[in-house]
Amino acid sequence: MIILGLILPAVLEYKRNLAINYNRKAKKLYQTRQYEQAIEIYNQAIQVYPNLASSYYNRGNCFFAINDYQQVLQNYNHAIKLNSNYPQAYNSRGNTYYLLADYVQAIADYTQAIKCNPNYEQAYYNRGNAYYNLSEYRKALADFSQAIQLNPNYTESYNNLGNTYIALNQYQQAIESYDKAININPSYAQAYNNRGNGYYYLNNFVKAIGNYAKAIAVDSQNYEAYNNRGNAYYALQKYKEALKNYNQALTLCPNHIETYYNRGLAQTKLRQKQEAIADLQKAVQLAQQQENQLLLEVIKDAIEKLQINQEIPNVLPSQS
Repeated sequence: MIILGLILPAVLEYKRNLAINYNRKAKKLYQTRQYEQAIEIYNQAIQVYPNLASSYYNRGNCFFAINDYQQVLQNYNHAIKLNSNYPQAYNSRGNTYYLLADYVQAIADYTQAIKCNPNYEQAYYNRGNAYYNLSEYRKALADFSQAIQLNPNYTESYNNLGNTYIALNQYQQAIESYDKAININPSYAQAYNNRGNGYYYLNNFVKAIGNYAKAIAVDSQNYEAYNNRGNAYYALQKYKEALKNYNQALTLCPNHIETYYNRGLAQTKLRQKQEAIADLQKAVQLAQQQENQLLLEVIKDAIEKLQINQEIPNVLPSQS
């Protein structure tokens, strides 16, 4: 019994170290995007030593990379069962629920991650995004601000802080947030696009166009910036210029609902009735396919107004 008492801990420690080595090997495969091979190595690690929480967490990350969310949740759940003080596992499980549009459960996990690590800036940022999607904008502001306090160079938090101010119709504060993101990263195309939206909502269409142009200069594939620049030209009653930008946006993203809708309105202004009807019908079709009920209602309402010659509705900006 004495000998067994000495041997057993040594065997367990050997198995644990072997599992850690398997984890290191699998991590290298994960980093080179060899996810299936990495999963096989993590399986071996778990078989050798089933009580190492990081093996399940890392295997969950591999399943996340290949979009197998059922397996993702099972692995993160097991990791948390083995280690209830595992902030990364809570945060990653929250990300999974976020992608599944279960924002309430995502918030619960991000909150638990923050309880485990009060300085976990990414968890604050992620929770802010979840609150934003639930239209709880004040809570989103608080979380993005806390993420920035923990990391003053957190450009994504400045950007999303700006988006939240846009949602609250506080456009000048939004512009100031985008300014900070751009000062940190002058190549941040999304921030230029969104700052353009801030100026657009302030009816400063010339500055809006300038920002959209900068977004496109940084990222020539930025279809949202083309759509939004089209909107600014539309507001300036330069409908042909608007049409050119909408065309480019749809070349880059053929299933963008807002651009079909906006191009339809521009064609109405240019008295291209058949083309306008085709674009608005395409917008309805895409909104149905993408199950975007909010946009579907906006488009149908616009079509009804156009049919009875009411005032043409406003175009729709894109935010990123």
